[in-house]
Amino acid sequence: MDSPSVAVRGQEGDQYRQQLLGSLLGDPVAGAGDDHALHVLRGGLDPVPDRRAGPGDRIESPRMGPTGRNAGEGADMSDVFALTEDQELFRREWRRLFEDKFTERAAEIDRTGEFPWDNHKVLTEAGLVGLNIPEAYGGGSADSVTHCILVEEVARVCASTSLIPAVNKLATLPILFAGSEEQKQRFLPPIADGSALASYCLTEPGSGSDAAAMRSRAVRDGDGYILNGTKRFITGGGVSKIYVYYAVTDPDAGGKGISAFVLEDSMPGFEIGKHEDKLGIRGSPTTEVICNDVRVPAANRLGEE
Repeated sequence: MDSPSVAVRGQEGDQYRQQLLGSLLGDPVAGAGDDHALHVLRGGLDPVPDRRAGPGDRIESPRMGPTGRNAGEGADMSDVFALTEDQELFRREWRRLFEDKFTERAAEIDRTGEFPWDNHKVLTEAGLVGLNIPEAYGGGSADSVTHCILVEEVARVCASTSLIPAVNKLATLPILFAGSEEQKQRFLPPIADGSALASYCLTEPGSGSDAAAMRSRAVRDGDGYILNGTKRFITGGGVSKIYVYYAVTDPDAGGKGISAFVLEDSMPGFEIGKHEDKLGIRGSPTTEVICNDVRVPAANRLGEE
């Protein structure tokens, strides 16, 4: 099946989500005419307090009120892990969609190892493939808990499909953390609208948990780099168009001499190697990613060397 078209956005997208859920459920979506409900279905929730406060600080949490050393006794710590009403609504409404759309083909996808482009289209049209990406770049601006709910609910019925939003987030985090505004504008919108999937390339044949031992090498050459190396166990290899690839730029600096580059599958010398024959989650490809003298513009490096 061909790759899907881009997501439906704005007011038209809200109407699509209403119709999609309404036709599935056979009754009006709870609060479908309410602006807040639509905000929630798009993944937008009320802000969550900053969790970086010190151990002696008071934190006003929407889930359980004041916390910390001076919060008093008797607080039920299990409430910290309770979902908000918005998150419960998000879970409930999208769960029914996923059960209806993904359950029937889940076993077939796993048996054949076929990438579920039809399921990707459902997630794209619902505005969920870039749920974690800020709205400024076409995403849903969802918090981490809401994104976890999305992945969890899709995985309930089709584990292969759940890796679409999961790995998209993994690959977009380096861009969000270290990318320039120009890089964010260039790479995030196509991920958010579903026209491009993204993969994260760190593990190598000789370096797994010891990432600093990687052997991929990026050598400066004029206004760019020449990149050589092989990555292994890369989720989405062969279906993704964008790859965040880590390589050594300064061998004498150890782990601090590693840089991240955004590669595109159309770059000369970029290849997909071995496909892993897995026991499960076979609809999500896991492959080698090989770079043979791939020329990467310096504008595709995330952050400084």
